[in-house]
Amino acid sequence: MRTTTFITAVVALTASANAWLPNTETHALNDHDNEIFVYPLRTEPNNKRWLPAAKKIRGVNLGSLFIFEPWIDSQEWANTGYKNFQAHLKRWINQTDLDEILHGAPGAQEPNQPFTGQYAPTVGFYSDQYYERAIEWLEWMTDMIHTKKEYRNVGMLELVNEPLNWDNAVASLRKTYYPKAYSAIRKVEDKLKVTSNNRLHIQMMGSLWGSGKPTEFLSDTSFTAFDDHRYLKWDTSVEASHEAYIEKSCSDDRNTDGPTIVGEWSLAVPDDVEKTNAWNPHTQKGFYTKRFSAQVHAYEKHTLGWVFWTWKANLGDDYRWSYRGELQFSKRTHDY
Repeated sequence: MRTTTFITAVVALTASANAWLPNTETHALNDHDNEIFVYPLRTEPNNKRWLPAAKKIRGVNLGSLFIFEPWIDSQEWANTGYKNFQAHLKRWINQTDLDEILHGAPGAQEPNQPFTGQYAPTVGFYSDQYYERAIEWLEWMTDMIHTKKEYRNVGMLELVNEPLNWDNAVASLRKTYYPKAYSAIRKVEDKLKVTSNNRLHIQMMGSLWGSGKPTEFLSDTSFTAFDDHRYLKWDTSVEASHEAYIEKSCSDDRNTDGPTIVGEWSLAVPDDVEKTNAWNPHTQKGFYTKRFSAQVHAYEKHTLGWVFWTWKANLGDDYRWSYRGELQFSKRTHDY
């Protein structure tokens, strides 16, 4: 995600979660070799590893586990040291079944963004040297996913998170990196004799991100998927009013390239109004409830589903960035 203070380190290039796409076969099995994502009343024989066609992806990002964002928990960041951060890793998120997507790229894909893992003042990723490093990691990750039982629920790799966009978009990302990365993943799968129905989905940021059409130079687009990060907070084309936000949320079609997941979104509002009474998350709970419902409805209508940013944030009582905070506030106010 983007903020003026975005975030930090990656243990290689990983983090965040995605699932196998609906309408496609998958190897998403639990320890008892039962499908994870099936309806309880499914009547056909349970002998294929498929996701049900009618189901939507609904999830929440585990923000600030491996990729730490200081604004989510400023006190934890202020206390950071090796021992403190090791303790943070143990207590912040206690779930272990993480799927993998590429989040921070070698050389940094954006300047002054800690989520790249480097917080570099200039970008270095958009060069053959760093493309090759990223591709080498993707090859290694592909092999791990298909050969290690612990990765059996991983069905997607994202080639890079939030690359430069709009006026700063880099053509070589689409012309060089995407085709080479796609081909490298498939070659590993061919070597491992992975059946066509069990290939990984390869995800890229969709056209609405502003880095260009991701499939422009791909000769094969099978098992591709697209990531969309939707923050009305930074969309200056939408008037900062309750009515405009609800109207836009209801009609927000984020599907432009093919199978799309809204991989990040929140209830945040522009900086200049977020602390005003009209946008207070406690006194305006009705508005935020309607907006949440409107966004979920639109994303499930037009795309394969959504993943909220983020599970929890240490921002006091401001739940607009915290799914957990929303649940806790709803329970306290009996609004659930």
